Parts: sequence; C-alpha cells; structure tokens
Amino acid sequence: QVITGPHSFSYDHVFGGGGKGSDKLYEECVAPLVDGLFGGYNATVFAYGQTGSGKTYTMGSAFPQMCSDEERGVIPKAMDAIFQRIACMKDSKEFTIKVGFVEIHKEEGKELRAVRTSTSTSVHIREVPGGGIMRAGVNEVEVNNQSEMIAGLERGTCLRATAATGMNQRSSRSHA
Repeated sequence: QVITGPHSFSYDHVFGGGGKGSDKLYEECVAPLVDGLFGGYNATVFAYGQTGSGKTYTMGSAFPQMCSDEERGVIPKAMDAIFQRIACMKDSKEFTIKVGFVEIHKEEGKELRAVRTSTSTSVHIREVPGGGIMRAGVNEVEVNNQSEMIAGLERGTCLRATAATGMNQRSSRSHA
C-alpha cells in the first residue's frame, strides 16, 4: 500500500524495471487472461503511468521484429501464447481470429487500421443488453497467423497520435 497525503493506493503487484520485468508481468498478470480467452472470457490489459515511464515498451506495441525474448513486451508474448495454443488445438477445434486497433485520444475513439483522412471513422464503445460490448466503427479483420497480426499492430502503432513532450520526443498522446 502506498500513502500520499490524504490518498491511499493498493496494488496487487509491483514490478521493477529492467528487461526481465515484462516476463514476470506477463506470467503473473497476463498469461491467466490469455488462458481465460480459451474459456470464453474477454480480457483487457491497460497500462497507465507518467510519460516516459515505459508503458509502450512494456506493452510491446512498438516492438522491433528482431528483438530478444527478454525485450519483447506483453502484446507480442500474448500473441505467441495465443497462436501456440491454437496450433495445439487445431485438430480438434476451428478458430477465427479477428483483430482491431483503436486509439482513444482526447476522449475520442479513432480506428487505427484504416488510413487517416479528414473523415476518419469515429469509434463508439457501448455496453449492450446482456452484458456485451459493442464497438461501432471498429474495422476488425481476420488474421490467419501471427505475422498478419504483427503487421496490423505495427501499422496501427505508426498511425497513433504522437507529440514531443519535455520528457519524450515522440510521446504517445493516446491509449491504444
């Protein structure tokens, strides 16, 4: 528990810096969520923190293709696990994987798989009766392998809103 003045914050986990931090984060926090996907559950992993604190690096949305396993972030590790699991089950089950990439910037959702124009598609995320989530305006495309998924991640990452800040020359200005 961290206490700062009148505020108190509790954490389930605290991970230190360094290349191995994302390994431990993935194993303790994300791997169980990936397992849950195969049980029919939705999952979200959200990184929040100060500019320059390593969110993009830790998540791995701007990862280089040829980096070492220790340097790979949470998203590439989740992709590996998903496609390994599918490979083990492909003889007994059929899978369809669709991906979308959305940016939330200044409280507005934007589609990141489409080329940006002055008439870019806005994304609206709403709850629907029965507990589901509707993402109107999201361009979900089917991917057949991990390479196709990585290509979509790289393209969407390039289209994110960025700007220079005092702490980072190319800071992501959004959540994606």
